Amino acid sequence: MGFVDQKSERQKQEEAKSNEAKEAFKKSTAESLDKMLGVEEKTEVNQKDEEKSDESGPPVSVSDDVLKEILRAEKERQPIDEEAEQKIGEVFQSVKKLSNKNKLDSDDAANLQSEFESLVELLAPASIISKADTEIMKTKVFGMNSFWVTGSEPYLDMEGGWIFRGNLRGNREEVYEATERRMIELFADKYELMMVEEPETDDDMDASMDARGGPRVSFVIVPTQLVKQPEPSSWQTGIALLLAGLTVLSAIQLGLVAEVTRLPSETLSWFSSPDNVDSGAVPPGLENFDPVEYFNAAMPVTLGVLASAGAHDLAHRIMGLFRDVKLSVPFFIPNGQLGTFGSVTQIRSRIKTRTQLFDVAAAGPLAGGAVALAIFINGLALSATGDAADLVKVPSSLLQGSLLLGSLTQLVLSVDLSAAREVAVHPLLIAGWCALTTTALNLLPVGSLDGGRMVQAALGRRTLGLTGLLTYLGLALGALGASLSLPFGLYVLVTQRVPETAPRNDVTEVSQSRSSICLAALTFAIFVLLPLGADVDPSML
Repeated sequence: MGFVDQKSERQKQEEAKSNEAKEAFKKSTAESLDKMLGVEEKTEVNQKDEEKSDESGPPVSVSDDVLKEILRAEKERQPIDEEAEQKIGEVFQSVKKLSNKNKLDSDDAANLQSEFESLVELLAPASIISKADTEIMKTKVFGMNSFWVTGSEPYLDMEGGWIFRGNLRGNREEVYEATERRMIELFADKYELMMVEEPETDDDMDASMDARGGPRVSFVIVPTQLVKQPEPSSWQTGIALLLAGLTVLSAIQLGLVAEVTRLPSETLSWFSSPDNVDSGAVPPGLENFDPVEYFNAAMPVTLGVLASAGAHDLAHRIMGLFRDVKLSVPFFIPNGQLGTFGSVTQIRSRIKTRTQLFDVAAAGPLAGGAVALAIFINGLALSATGDAADLVKVPSSLLQGSLLLGSLTQLVLSVDLSAAREVAVHPLLIAGWCALTTTALNLLPVGSLDGGRMVQAALGRRTLGLTGLLTYLGLALGALGASLSLPFGLYVLVTQRVPETAPRNDVTEVSQSRSSICLAALTFAIFVLLPLGADVDPSML
């Protein structure tokens, strides 16, 4: 029974819809051609007139202007090359020759129908896979020793896609590699091959499991132009540079705010009154104040935040080179509380495997997080043993915003954050804290964030849908990221909510070590973003 095509009712309905769509396209094309050729719909009167015309003389000849009109309209609809234009001309001339005959015999009628179908095929949208190509795929791309096709139909989950169902006859990766080579040999880059888990049907669940273990697989063919990424425009580069400049300014602002206690006391008192801020007067106490020294004191926080963000993006690009994945320019997102929310980096090429997707996604937060952790630990050590003059006071409520980082701070500095109003810390601790929080936010398993891409690659798209829902719920309730939850949630909804496009081989799973790294990264993100409660004992962590 494995070689017999047992289609479910849903599959038959999909195939019927596909045939209806093709017939509708042929009919609409025929009607358009009839209008240009001056052909009217046959009625009883028309038929009698035709019988008389057969005796009286030849039909009206087809003008070459019709061909020019067809080519002009086709070029406006979609670009056609010189070879296709020549072929359309040849078919049109054949149709013209047959139409000029006094009377068509059965052979002429068959030839006319064949030529008409050829013309319809040439004028079909490029997003439609031709019947001839699907037959070549069944007989020459797939086979008994790789993938035995038992049925094919339109792939409703992807525009223009065509799915081939059947029985896998070997190792998934080996079959995919061999099938892809044959596709390239026969069609060059006309189509793209994808291997996916076989969509669920109304049949028994056991039927969707492969005898070799794991889910059954199907192959999806889609025209390359439908999945090809558009070329980046110059304005995108300009926006990326503008955002990078704003991010630097945001990081400088963060450093200045962190060192605000270095301002004269009378200046701080003046700024504490809202009426004075809008008065336009010069704040008192700044007559002999050295702004250069104040600016230099802000640099540890500024440079620490930018170093982590830079390492994050650089790691993405280095891994992209190793894995042959093209990336867009980074669009850094400035934020006043953290310096930056990270960057939006688009994948500009079609990823081949889940492993490639995972490696490129994980490289950024691992590198940026490592730099941030080093800065935080260094700042923590300097806070405990450094010169008191180098320390700045921060509200203890701020340090309670992270379960993991707040607990480490309490443990090392031997301070009770719930009882203390302020805590003196080194600026590097603030820089590391902000950078680690940014890293944790980008590890959230939602959309096309790094965490979302990692979960999609390691655990699958369905799992990503569930974790994404839980993430949005946590951000909406303020349970993740405290005061950052609302702005970051809006940022994700606007720019990162859509998951990454599935790899071409979306069946072969990543290694167990990568899955473990994914789970560890998610755990880290949750512990960083959950707030520190007053009843939490740091020694338990």
